[in-house]
Parts: sequence; structure tokens; C-alpha cells
Amino acid sequence: RDLRLAAEMVADARRVDAELGAVAAMLLEAEPSRRVSSVELVALLQPKAEPTALGLGDADDLCEEYMCAICQGLVLDAHTACADEHVFCGHCLQRWLTAKAECPSCRTPALVPRRLRVINNAVERLAARVLSEGAREERRRVLAAVTAERQEREARRRQQEAAAAAAMEPAAQPARGVRLWRYAQGFSRNGGVCTAFRHTVSGVVVEVLHGGGWFRFRGPSEAGGGAVRWCNSFGAVSLVPDFGSPDTVRLLEGGGGDAVPPAGLGRLDEDGYWTAQAQPDAERLELVNVESERLLLDSQGGFVWLSHPQLDMALRLPPVPVQGGGPSVGEEVQRLSRAEAMQQLE
Repeated sequence: RDLRLAAEMVADARRVDAELGAVAAMLLEAEPSRRVSSVELVALLQPKAEPTALGLGDADDLCEEYMCAICQGLVLDAHTACADEHVFCGHCLQRWLTAKAECPSCRTPALVPRRLRVINNAVERLAARVLSEGAREERRRVLAAVTAERQEREARRRQQEAAAAAAMEPAAQPARGVRLWRYAQGFSRNGGVCTAFRHTVSGVVVEVLHGGGWFRFRGPSEAGGGAVRWCNSFGAVSLVPDFGSPDTVRLLEGGGGDAVPPAGLGRLDEDGYWTAQAQPDAERLELVNVESERLLLDSQGGFVWLSHPQLDMALRLPPVPVQGGGPSVGEEVQRLSRAEAMQQLE
């Protein structure tokens, strides 16, 4: 029924305007990973300038602008370590900083290396236009290896932090608060990285994609293979075939993964698109992304999603009592304004 309704909405939009229909089709795409983000939507709706040909001189200027000063090649996995945002390949900069704690260009003391998402997107579009097919294939191979290495490094860091937090807590202390949620990271089927959370009592599963504002979830009565729902940045909820990383969810359902530390997780990856901090009372884990969207995981097994402030939307899957006295989550997703949701949270 949802797919038929989506098709009718796209057809209505196309009858009004072809461009509007194209945007509607992207927003209502059946495969969530192919839907546009809020940032991409704004870019699509901006007035388009007249297209111009990219001359050799323009390409040379752009390549020089995005040249890594260390390897002298077109920057790959762009990072910076200074306030002026001088750009270097991520792996080049990492090797440099192991020897010298300064920016390779301006020689100022190095800051914590930061990945430049906008620069990376621009460079990849440039590479597609100026590099040969062989050079592009080699670039994709190196980028995949660098990405895997960065994710493995991030996973090791997270394991070390979790082990250190666990060592500071009494072994006999029962899990409570945000520690009732366990988490694990994995690769989605389209190659992205995601973090999944599972409540150990209610069985609720929530999965967020790194670099995207949408998330998937499943209620407790459906644990172990039931319907999975998807929510995008506009609060649209629909059924999807499965989680982005089914293996990661199965790991959590089998008792694997790690308990969320009392202070939360901090950045979920090096890009910092999502951060996860426990609220002061440690009763909620608050995930916030760079789009100012918030996802609060309640210690009882429910969650609240708050849209970007300008959209003024919220969804709530509330905790409800179940037989046996344990906390659980109702099947009904409540639609609220942000103000109403915040009032319920207080």
C-alpha cells in the first residue's frame, strides 16, 4: 500500500512539473540508500546556473587547488590539521603527523586531524572528469583500502574505550540506564558504515547510517525477523526488507556487541556526522547529527526522533508495560511537534 501511494504521489507531482516529479521520485525511492538527504534536496532546489564547459585551464587550476602538498597528487580522502584548512590525503597526513606534530604547509602546531566531507565530494566529481579510467579505478582501490583502515582504527579505539569504561565499574553492578542498550558497528549492503543499537530487555533495534540522517528500527514484538521500518529526515516512515547490516543486528540479538558506556559513545566515526552522548541522568542516549536531528534512546526501550528545528516534527515510540512487568515498546508510532515531544521528555 505504501509503494502504491508513493507511486501515485510521484505521478501527481510529474503532472504539475517534470522537475518536481523527479525530486518527488528521489524522495520516495523504494530503496532508502538511494533517497536524497536534506542537504542534497536543498542543492537540487537551488536555481541552476547555465552549464559551462570545463576547459583544460580550469581543470588544471582545480587540480592545483586540491593537490596534496605531501604526495603531490590529487588529494584522496581529504583531511586537514590546521585552522586554515590546508588539504592533504588522509593517509599522507597521518604518516606525517607521526614524525612531526605540525601542519605540513604552514608549520603551525597540528590540531586533531579532521576529514573534509565537502572537499572530498568536490574532488571525486573532479576526478571523474579529468582522470583516465585506469587512474579512476586505481583511485577507487586505494580509497577502499584507506576507508577500511580508518574504520578498523576507529573500531579499535571504541573497543579500548569500552574496555576502559568497563574496568572502572564494579563487576557485580547490574546493567541500568543507557547500559541496557548494546551496540555494534558494521558495513551496510551498499558499502556504508552503520551503528546498530539493541535494548536488552525490550528487544527494540535501532540502526543509524553514518553520513545519513535516516535510521531503521524494529519493535519488540517483531524481534527475531519481523518487519523493519525506515524513517527519513522528513519523518516519513515506511516498511523496508531488512536492516542495512543484518549481520550486525544478528550479532546483537545473539548477545554480542558492547554495552553503551555511561557517558555515551562520542563520535560514531571520524567524520563526526553522528555523535552519541548520555544525558546527565544516564537514562537516555542522545544521538545528534550535523543536520541538527536528534534521536533519543530511552533506558526503558523506547525512542524519540526530533527533526531539524525548521521542520518542527517528531516521532515517538513510547515505553509501555507488558505482561511480566518488564518494559517494552508499543507498536504505534506517535507523530508530534518538537515542542510536544520535548514536553513529554521533561
